[in-house]
Amino acid sequence: MNSNLLKYYHDVLGIRFLPQDILSKPEASDKKEVSSFWREKEQILREAPRVQSDLLFISWIDSEHEESLFAQPHWDLFEKMKKAMGLSGIETVILEYVGSSSHELFHDLLQMKIKVAVLLKKNPERSDFKICPEFKFIETYSPQTLSQQAPLKKDTWDDLQKIMKEFKN
Repeated sequence: MNSNLLKYYHDVLGIRFLPQDILSKPEASDKKEVSSFWREKEQILREAPRVQSDLLFISWIDSEHEESLFAQPHWDLFEKMKKAMGLSGIETVILEYVGSSSHELFHDLLQMKIKVAVLLKKNPERSDFKICPEFKFIETYSPQTLSQQAPLKKDTWDDLQKIMKEFKN
């Protein structure tokens, strides 16, 4: 889906399903932009992955200097979270996006065939599911954040329950 169609959905139909900065062109900045990339547990991907899945977990970190989801103890915590959700029959993919551009991230996501995306972030915009024509997504705290701020686990569990409910319907 291109940005003109997204802008049409937003401006004409009043559908607000993506962050506002996705609808505009990225602005030039004096700040040195981090080159974005995707990675799986074992490797860095040279291009946006071609994903076809019911559920996609994306650990979104701003730079490769931040702690990865795939590092311990974060990976163990993520595995516990996923197991607690009880989604054994659901096709699940786990990726990490390293970069600061939500525009690039959502551009890549729109190329994937997914039903639900879960953005694991340091500072999520927590809410119910946001819906775009291709998939639904929700933001919640990353295991990296939860390792440092345990009281946020309750909010994250509430978000995970929304995902569980989505797949039970």
